[in-house]
Amino acid sequence: GDLLEEIDRVHALIESLLFIARAESGAVRPDLTLQDAQAFLRAVAEDAAALAEDAGRSLRSDLAQAPERASFNAALLR
Repeated sequence: GDLLEEIDRVHALIESLLFIARAESGAVRPDLTLQDAQAFLRAVAEDAAALAEDAGRSLRSDLAQAPERASFNAALLR
């Protein structure tokens, strides 16, 4: 139940931190692909707005200046 979920979250956090450390040291390079940046950012903004709403807050985003396409790794950014 709750303990296993927390262990999974801590494990994912540790893996993310290790990846960041490796990337910063140049030991690993993330796979970047040209993707629809606006669609990705809209999805992130929708998720963040839902979390904000759950916390009794609101979130507004303005993606007018966002590039249409960009090279990134969506899995790493999520």
